[in-house]
Amino acid sequence: MITQGSKVLNLKTGTIHIVDEIEIINNEKLIFTKDVKCFPYEEVKLYNSVDEVQEAFYLVLKSISEGRMKFDGYAMPDGYDMPDPISKIETKKNIFTRIWEKLLPTT
Repeated sequence: MITQGSKVLNLKTGTIHIVDEIEIINNEKLIFTKDVKCFPYEEVKLYNSVDEVQEAFYLVLKSISEGRMKFDGYAMPDGYDMPDPISKIETKKNIFTRIWEKLLPTT
């Protein structure tokens, strides 16, 4: 049951809020939050600590599907692009090998 001080998850925006008041205005139950937001009762869900991992995963997938976050095998924060992998690393010969090759050239 949602009461004053409960943590709620807004199902439309995927944001978490703390309930300040619950009021009925024009036969519609509204949730007012401490961060000065107002939502219809049907759009929010009680946020339980058991659901934290599932909800966080849901929010990441929702952000990816809406294009606010890219997915290249790892979940990236907003605005971050995964760098391209290095295709080939060239190995350098050590100093002794280079000197040896100059002294005794192989033909």
